[in-house]
Parts: sequence; C-alpha cells; structure tokens
Amino acid sequence: MKLSDLTDPGAVVAAMHEFDELGRDRFLEKYGFGRSSTYFVEYEGRRYDSKALLGAACGHQHGRPLRHEMFNGGLDTTARKLTDLGFNVVGGDPPGDFPRPPSAFVLLWNPGSWEWSQDDRDRMQQLIAEQGQAPDRWSTGSRTSGMHPGDRIFLLKVGTKPLGMIASGTARSEIEHWDHWDTERQEQAPFVDVAWDTLLCPQEVLPREVLKERSQTAAGPSKAEAYFSLPMSPTIWSFCGRPIDRSNEWPRQSRPAIPKASADTGYTSRPSGGCSCGTTQQSALSAG
Repeated sequence: MKLSDLTDPGAVVAAMHEFDELGRDRFLEKYGFGRSSTYFVEYEGRRYDSKALLGAACGHQHGRPLRHEMFNGGLDTTARKLTDLGFNVVGGDPPGDFPRPPSAFVLLWNPGSWEWSQDDRDRMQQLIAEQGQAPDRWSTGSRTSGMHPGDRIFLLKVGTKPLGMIASGTARSEIEHWDHWDTERQEQAPFVDVAWDTLLCPQEVLPREVLKERSQTAAGPSKAEAYFSLPMSPTIWSFCGRPIDRSNEWPRQSRPAIPKASADTGYTSRPSGGCSCGTTQQSALSAG
C-alpha cells in the first residue's frame, strides 16, 4: 500500500478523532511516528501531526496503517496529499512556483560519546557498494526544524583524531522526534532520516585541514557553496586517497528511489555528539 492509496477525507477525520481520544503522545506511539516539526493539519481549531495522521488515516480507510518508513514527509508528499484531500496545512515553507533549492547541513559524530560498531559500518558500506545508498537515522543535535527531503547531509567526525568528514548523504525526511540515542535518557530527541552515499573508515576521513585550505581558496558566492552544495563537487573525496567520480551525479528531480528500510537495513538512532548541526562550511570547520 502507498500514500497515493489514501483517497477518503473521512478517513483523515476519523484519524483526527482517534488522535483526540488517545492524546498526542499515545497516538504517535501507537502508530510509530515521531512528532512533526514543520507541517501540521489545522482542523476545527486543533492541530495534528501531518505525517502520523496520514499513516493512521490509511489504516482507517484500508485496514492497515502506513508505517513511518513507508513514505517521506515534506511539502511535496504529506503537505500536498492533505491539501489535495481538502485540509488546511500550516507551517513549513510557503508554496512557490519553483522548487525550494536544496540546503546543506553538517551533523556530528563523536566516537567518545557513542560507538559506531565496525559491523554496522561494514554493513552500510556494503549497501552503498551494492545499491548506492544506505538508509540511516541521525540526531540533529539542537536543530529541530529546517531540513527537508533532498537536502545534502555531511557527517563530521569530532572529538577523536583524526578529525574530518567521514560521510555524505541525502536527507529523506524532515526532522522528527524519536527516543533519545542515549537509552539512559528517558526523553525524545530530534532526528533526520538520511541515505548515506559515501562512508569512509574512521582513520581515513577527509581531514579538517584540507577543508580549511579549500575553503580559503574557494571561488563563488560563498565558501559553503564550494563543497556543501548540490551537485556535489566531483573531487571532494579524492583528497583522502579514495577518489569517487561524482561528475554525473543526478539532479535532485531525477534521483533514483532510495531503498526503504527493512529488517536488514533498519534504522538505528544515531547521536550527533550533543552538538547542533550547521548549514555552512564554517560550522563544519569550527565544530568540536
């Protein structure tokens, strides 16, 4: 079943009634969704988490709800579907005649705070080699909004030398709240679903010194655009001794579908070192 199979506005209203009866937290827990951070449905003076509402509404119409990993949230998916069904969607970017240009963000990994197992990294590297991408979920630190599917994500290794860029990928969700990556903390934290397309070994990172040097000589409207914009520079990863040809990287509109999470490629909540992510190259170079 797909999101396009939801065609009955009455099913959405039924999901709203269930939301009201259970309360927000119990409703989200029942259907396995985090809290929305950008888009909400406004109906009769109340607001509802847009993505969770759609997942539950599919269950009311077809007897089987959509799980979180079965569809993406965002302006072109959840917001558009709800608008097409006649509901008022609030929050997020204002609609326009042209698509929003992708942004770039830097997330952090501090091995001293959270151990990323060798087996897990090997599994992801194998997925990247075989399928081109590996689905994952990573903490966004203190950032709770502003990321959208299609945005570029870079992962910076901090705290333990060598310091530098270890991974790159593409966001496949907005920021949503899930159980904290530190299981001892009985609270939720903001996360983004990401599909990694490059993952290096911890000892083979793209050094921060190289990033600093390149940022000082970068040409263009801003330093950030030199290495953190789409399409990605074909040579950014070549400095770490593992050149990757990205000269034919797909434009955002024509990227192939990202594999859905499954029992073999399920999500695990990852930390972001307790630090916030940034949107510029300077954020990456000064973090940690």
